[in-house]
Amino acid sequence: MEMVRLGAYGYCRRPPSISDLKTMLRRAHESQMLKRQLQKVQDRLEDDSRCDGMIGSAADAAGLISW
Repeated sequence: MEMVRLGAYGYCRRPPSISDLKTMLRRAHESQMLKRQLQKVQDRLEDDSRCDGMIGSAADAAGLISW
């Protein structure tokens, strides 16, 4: 149980059953996919939260701002 607490996906009895191994592999795969998706969403939010080019990018707005 300590190994699971430290980050292992699970544990299996010896000898491991094919069903247990398939379940463990599916969970590990799903976990990695979710981590990748989360990272992509966080990166996209970080990019979208920047204001670079937002102010003064339209032709009408450019005349209003004089830096």
